[in-house]
Amino acid sequence: MPQSLPDADELFSRFFDRWYDDDDRLRKGFTHTRPDMTLCYRPGLNASEICNLTSKSQADVHRRIQRMLDSAQADWPSYLPVTGEVNEHWIEAFDDFYDAEQVASAINRSAPSDFSNDLVVVVCQFGAVLGHMLHQTQPRLQWIPEWPYWESSLYDPASGNVIAPFHWAMKKFSSYGVDDGYVPKLHMCIHILDQPK
Repeated sequence: MPQSLPDADELFSRFFDRWYDDDDRLRKGFTHTRPDMTLCYRPGLNASEICNLTSKSQADVHRRIQRMLDSAQADWPSYLPVTGEVNEHWIEAFDDFYDAEQVASAINRSAPSDFSNDLVVVVCQFGAVLGHMLHQTQPRLQWIPEWPYWESSLYDPASGNVIAPFHWAMKKFSSYGVDDGYVPKLHMCIHILDQPK
């Protein structure tokens, strides 16, 4: 029987909060995981009108997110039954593999003070994959780059809603989200966005 898992905010505090500086925390506005989806802006804006980072910093964040997607594509086939391009099957395979026992193991072998520990890497890979698949499923979604890069979110210009895929990924590694089922969650999110306004 695996040990009990931390809740999402405890996991965030142990493994992610330490990498923020005071300006990051001020911009973020709170020190816990974000809701899966929130209505943050009026519809019709462009992500570039919302983002507070410089063009250079935005490009750097986009590169980091792509790097995490690329690393998932390189790493996951070594321990998951996935091949080819990232698709929903990759999310299902990840979900199946990371049950409570595997999540507890990832937490236990990861030193919070090491930025490249297994937990942070795999959470960020999963967040990049979720963001990629959300965008693939609903192409109008636009990345809003933020720093640290796992604060980046997807903005829906049709509704004004914002989705936080990296925070979805953090919740997967907590007592709150370990059994959520992320493909159905993704489809439910897109279904909500596509409801007539």
